[in-house]
Amino acid sequence: MKTLIAVLLLLTSSFTGILKADIDSGLVASYNFSGNYIDASGHGHNGTPISNPTFVNDRFNNSSSALSLNGDSQYVSLPSTIKFYTDLTISFWLRTTASDPDPFYFGMFLIDRDICNWYRDWDITLGSGGKIIFTTGTDNGDHQLATAKDLNDGYWHHIAVVLDSTLGRKQIFVDRLLARTSNFSVTSFVNNNIPIFVGASVCGPMDHDRYRGEIDDIRFYDRAITQGEINRLYFGDSSYVRIIPEGLYDSLNNVLTRSDTVDIYFHKYYDIIDSVKAVIDPVTFMAPFSVSDKSGEVIFLEVRNKNCFHAISDLFYVDYSQIVYDFTNRDWMSGQVLKKIDTSPVRYGMYSGDVNQDNTIDASDAAIVDNDAANLVTGYSITDLNGDMIVDATDFAIIDENANRFISIPIYNSPFFIFGGQYWKR
Repeated sequence: MKTLIAVLLLLTSSFTGILKADIDSGLVASYNFSGNYIDASGHGHNGTPISNPTFVNDRFNNSSSALSLNGDSQYVSLPSTIKFYTDLTISFWLRTTASDPDPFYFGMFLIDRDICNWYRDWDITLGSGGKIIFTTGTDNGDHQLATAKDLNDGYWHHIAVVLDSTLGRKQIFVDRLLARTSNFSVTSFVNNNIPIFVGASVCGPMDHDRYRGEIDDIRFYDRAITQGEINRLYFGDSSYVRIIPEGLYDSLNNVLTRSDTVDIYFHKYYDIIDSVKAVIDPVTFMAPFSVSDKSGEVIFLEVRNKNCFHAISDLFYVDYSQIVYDFTNRDWMSGQVLKKIDTSPVRYGMYSGDVNQDNTIDASDAAIVDNDAANLVTGYSITDLNGDMIVDATDFAIIDENANRFISIPIYNSPFFIFGGQYWKR
């Protein structure tokens, strides 16, 4: 029992959750770029476009809801009335494939307020290879903090840079996770009626330092926000799981061939305390759902699809009414049985082929698919693994590959269950 308790504490402490907080407290300016440059915070710091930037689909596939810059002449100027003093947080989303083959010292400018003489200012740039660089000017020169992970992979990433004078540190968060931190102190920022540029340097924009790519949902705070608040900005306010049934995944276009339903079960230890049905969006892989408030509970999720292995989350503590879990992301991987279905970007999915739902992919599943293929079964069928509405050799190939892996998992009504990749006896 002590061993199990220790594992529970380890797993719950590793999940920071989504804290109840006023996410707009200290918000100085906010830009969602939904076809305009209006400051959504209500403070009137509206932006001015330079050379007609365009609006494109955002990360939720909403049309004209993200800003696209060409890396040449386009950028956005934000007014000098946006003020910071000792603390700040800047949060935004970006998507780019740009690299800087002949980089300026700082790289491509994402967001910049620069006094041009190394004196208590700051900028965020995309450095060589796609790294995020957070530079703060001091009386003695520039202090740079850079991420190790390359982000120019063509997918949306959330960035938050935080300067906390109370704790004397600066931080960069990538996709809600702390990427870099460093000790740092600053007396105050000098604003001096300097504008903020999005996509270019304030100090004489040049061709090679302008950003090429998309940027969205920029938020400026005059305080250091918390990890829990960064989680909220990353996840939004809706409950969802991100999940991919292997057979439906089109790796060439990075989408599902069609949407599909999943059943989500909420376990407290091995007892099911709730369940919902959700539909997976074929572009975002998100399956949103509504469920009664689970705040204060220690739970894990089980996701079932009609012809896949069940996906099982880690244990986590719910400290906000929203619940989010990303089964496609390796950073969320625990001991659940998931398959790497793409290498660029790295994505995981549910093993397809367990058509008889006995938690093993084997000859009995292959026989069912083979029989339906011989009978030319069409339409929405449990044996149509790739979602093309035809049961044929393509479906059989998926099941044959997985059967040869000898994949099987224990089920929760057996004498054993899974927590954090370990088997526990009831």
